[in-house]
Amino acid sequence: MYINLFYDRSGQVAWNILKAAICILLLCCSSFSLAQATTFYVSAANGKDTNTGGQSLPFKTIQRAIDALTPGDDVLIGAGLYAESPQLRNMSGTAANYIEIAAQNGANVSIEALNDPEDPDAAFLIEDSNFIRLKGIRINGSRRHGIGVFDSNHIKLLNNVTYNTGKSGIRARYVNDILLDGNDVSRAVQREIQESVSLSNVDGFVISNNYVHDRPRDDSLQQEGGVGRGGEGIDVKDGSRNGKIHDNQVEGIEGKFGIYVDAYDVDSYDIEIFNNVVTGCGCGFAFSTENGTSTSGYLRQVKMYNNISYGNRCGIYFGNHGGDASRPDQVRRVEDIAIVNNTIYGNGIGVGGGGIDIGNPHLVGLTIRNNLIFENQGGQIRLTGGLTAVPPRTVIESNLVRGNTGSNPAGNNLQGNPGVQNASGGDFRLTTGSAAIDAGQLTGTPAVDQRGIERPQGAGIDIGAFEFESNATTPVDNISPNPPTDLIFY
Repeated sequence: MYINLFYDRSGQVAWNILKAAICILLLCCSSFSLAQATTFYVSAANGKDTNTGGQSLPFKTIQRAIDALTPGDDVLIGAGLYAESPQLRNMSGTAANYIEIAAQNGANVSIEALNDPEDPDAAFLIEDSNFIRLKGIRINGSRRHGIGVFDSNHIKLLNNVTYNTGKSGIRARYVNDILLDGNDVSRAVQREIQESVSLSNVDGFVISNNYVHDRPRDDSLQQEGGVGRGGEGIDVKDGSRNGKIHDNQVEGIEGKFGIYVDAYDVDSYDIEIFNNVVTGCGCGFAFSTENGTSTSGYLRQVKMYNNISYGNRCGIYFGNHGGDASRPDQVRRVEDIAIVNNTIYGNGIGVGGGGIDIGNPHLVGLTIRNNLIFENQGGQIRLTGGLTAVPPRTVIESNLVRGNTGSNPAGNNLQGNPGVQNASGGDFRLTTGSAAIDAGQLTGTPAVDQRGIERPQGAGIDIGAFEFESNATTPVDNISPNPPTDLIFY
């Protein structure tokens, strides 16, 4: 008698048996794969590259451990100085099981690549790889980048330190989905053109909780990317999109922008900048498109809120910056930018750079609302670059301004006492009697302030990055305080 394995008379029993067999087979394969995942150990003190890489027989170099990796494996690195330039290429974990390369139990792991004869592009290179996590590593000198991530996807750089790098401390290019969180970047861009933290053509990024600092101005480096070329703190550029820059501290980036968003010659868009503090820089925040034309290189749809810019040469800058001004097709188009509920204080001292500097003739669609802008030398909101009127579709309203007005454009703004706790000490929380309390507009206001306090707390929205706390409720989680989607920023 002929029996159809897939369809007997009921048509269901045999099919259920086959499905069960397939599930068992897949479960066995999955268990076998998980069982094969290995953790390799590295020790500068007592490792050997001829060892097996187990905990009792660790490797000597990080590169040897990387060479032994298969998908799903991890590397734990013991304390010590590693004079090498590890390179991870063509390696992938999975969404559920990242490959992690990390300092073991918070050990002080230091990589120094200043004297590497191969002169690699980064002291730690990740290239053509996916689902990689690098955690707790210190780069203590590199002639090129500190950490470089190129042509890769789903990368997490967590709690790393870079110091004294010839180019960027952290550089990412042609990457989809990257997280930079808790990193410390200092004394970057000491030899060549780049920025301290630099992202080019990255789709999907979060730059959060990083400390970027101490890039001194050095005129002797001008020919290699010093005072006149490169050197910004955090630069998101050249087609980068769909990202967030939040809760970072940037300071001491002398003569250069603290946080810079630049389309260059490829459209950059859908970027949120919030909860950052920038001080002691050439300019706190800047927006431009250095090499755009009438058809490409637009910077658009950027939301900036709950930030503090103080003690810089200027607070926020919209300039006709970079590129080749002699080119007839040069158009630096920046459009649909919202500057809402920020605090901008004491910028431009000695140089007159002002609070918000509007100097790009190709700027279209600018909203400046609910900002606390005071005691900036050279003007609180000013027009420069030959502009005699605000750009098309500009809205300037409900800002509290105090101090020299400079070439302040017309707007529905308020004047009065900012009433902050201690401006010279960097404490911009509001006090009783501040003219900023309840004076803002609801339109386009983020749902929480810089600390996560819900808005509004009183009869209306407060102006600036902080909501007055007299009746404050318990702060909400502010890891990523996105404004409600029904609020319009533009």
